Amino acid sequence: MKTQRKNFTRSAIARYWLDFQIKNKKLPPWDKSGWDPGEPACMACGWWQKSWDAGKTMTARWTSAIGLEKCHIVPLYLGGADELSNLVLMCGICHHAQPDSKDPQRTFNFMKDRTLLDRISGTALVTGFQALEAGKSVEEAARLALKKMQT
Repeated sequence: MKTQRKNFTRSAIARYWLDFQIKNKKLPPWDKSGWDPGEPACMACGWWQKSWDAGKTMTARWTSAIGLEKCHIVPLYLGGADELSNLVLMCGICHHAQPDSKDPQRTFNFMKDRTLLDRISGTALVTGFQALEAGKSVEEAARLALKKMQT
């Protein structure tokens, strides 16, 4: 019988990492620049949307952060737990690029090294591949990818 996965909210995940920070008096293991739990953003590259800041409370802001995905630090299929301590929030681009590893430090290092430029170039790369699959020339695919990076 398959076990039912827990459905943690984005705000519960953010609250877990805020409590971690307070309890341990240090930044979360993935943080590189002083994470602000009141400002929803990808915990890897920092991508955010202005509309997420509209909420009056931390919970409301994280709840409105549609586009941030719940990511297991150690994937379930590699033995990771379906618990708050094994979850972070990432944009789809970073989640897709995240390494699958039993070692949580590998994911934390990936997150520390990730930048917004990585996300933008990843999005551009996807755009280029989609253009090629749609039958566009290599030159057209490259032009579309470059245009995507500039927006």
